[in-house]
Amino acid sequence: MFRSATEQPRAPGRNVHVLVPTRPRAAAGRDDAWRETLPRSQSKAAVRWRRLVERHTSRTDSRGTTRIATVLRLSFVSPDKTMVLSPDLPTRDPLPTYLAPIPRVIEDLGLRFAWLVVAINLAGTAFGFWYYSPQLADTAVVMWPWVPDSPLATLFIALAIAAWKLGYEQPWLTSLAFFGNVILGLWTPFTLLAFADAYAYLHPLMYQFLFWSHLAMVVQAYVLHRITDFPVWGVAVAFVWYTSNLIVDYFIPIVGEPHHTFIPVARDEPMFLEADALGVIAAGEVTFTLLALFLALATRVKKCELARGRPG
Repeated sequence: MFRSATEQPRAPGRNVHVLVPTRPRAAAGRDDAWRETLPRSQSKAAVRWRRLVERHTSRTDSRGTTRIATVLRLSFVSPDKTMVLSPDLPTRDPLPTYLAPIPRVIEDLGLRFAWLVVAINLAGTAFGFWYYSPQLADTAVVMWPWVPDSPLATLFIALAIAAWKLGYEQPWLTSLAFFGNVILGLWTPFTLLAFADAYAYLHPLMYQFLFWSHLAMVVQAYVLHRITDFPVWGVAVAFVWYTSNLIVDYFIPIVGEPHHTFIPVARDEPMFLEADALGVIAAGEVTFTLLALFLALATRVKKCELARGRPG
């Protein structure tokens, strides 16, 4: 079976007709027939187009057929008639609300302006490293990767989205981005509220910026289900990394003192429910790490159920 995509190129009088194959899974491979009806002068562009499509991700539907998982649009750019591949937005699986609470219009907006999201996260990463500079100065260099938690989370998501936009989505990187933005996006507001009186030294605008910008990290984490299926091995990479972060932050610092983000009170400051300050922030981060693990694996399970035609 073939699916046809036709578009008028910019050069007048030249129609492009491309047939994209839909093929049985068993027959999938590079040897399948590809047919293009193109002017002879544009054969090089056709070859480039075919190679791009062959590299593009395929998905398997419930009927056992493999389909190109992208709506393809072809255009020619004068004067060299270069052919361009433009992917549509990834589909939105009908996941339960607790796994996909962000309205589709917001998800689509973020994906359409993905490079802007990347730029914003890179700017946040730069600000975060500046914010952590006093703590980094007091930390052994070998432990630096475990100190600036929030900047690393925004760096992970910037790299994950950029990789997806370039056609090379990395499940392990996207999983790291999901875990980091859920954990730190919730832990920082939790800590700001738990020690609200002690954070009075912050300018009110800085306090509000830290609070709401970190909650926005959770929002963008909830969009990542559109670009990944959260394979178990990718989730495992993220879980191992953030478990190691828990260990050196609160339990076994390895070098020096515990490497959690500075808090404005002593670690042994009595808090509530017979807990001290260190216990409160540790409990928060452990809880949010387990939450991220549950959400990632639950998303994986639901996507597998949908692929097999068994909605949960």
